[in-house]
Amino acid sequence: MNDEPTRQLKQIARGVVQANARLGRLLDLAERSQAAAGGGHRLPAEPLLDLLQALDDSLAVAQRQLPAPQVPWWRRWLGPPAPPTRDPAWQGLELARRRTHEQLASLGAHPSPVTGRPDPLLHRVLAVVPCPQGAPSGCIATVHHQGWCCDGPEGPETIRVADVSVYEETSP
Repeated sequence: MNDEPTRQLKQIARGVVQANARLGRLLDLAERSQAAAGGGHRLPAEPLLDLLQALDDSLAVAQRQLPAPQVPWWRRWLGPPAPPTRDPAWQGLELARRRTHEQLASLGAHPSPVTGRPDPLLHRVLAVVPCPQGAPSGCIATVHHQGWCCDGPEGPETIRVADVSVYEETSP
């Protein structure tokens, strides 16, 4: 269990645990100051959302770098394999990510849509990419930087604009 991917994953997990502790302190501070100001004070969103973006990116990179679990021949022969169990460090990363999303949801923040047509209030189009066969033209192709919003009385209010690429139909 001392192979390189496990070592990298544990290093990421230590960083996430420290960042999640700072996030908890930030959220507590924001809730207290919001209550003291009568709800008028806003959460310092950018560092919080950057932290969550880094966590999501780290999990995606670690997922790609981890080798597929080896299933013994006799397990494959006996029947369908059991779902893979993750290393405790991986489970800790997933827990920190889930907790962060829950804490932001409790403050009314949620991710901007990542499918469909881009909304000019919630999305910034960085690039236009050729539309593959069967994909709808004008829809979001890739999210480069996750956006966040909260529901307001007149529709969604932007906390952070999402950076996206959009499909465009190319003529033959």
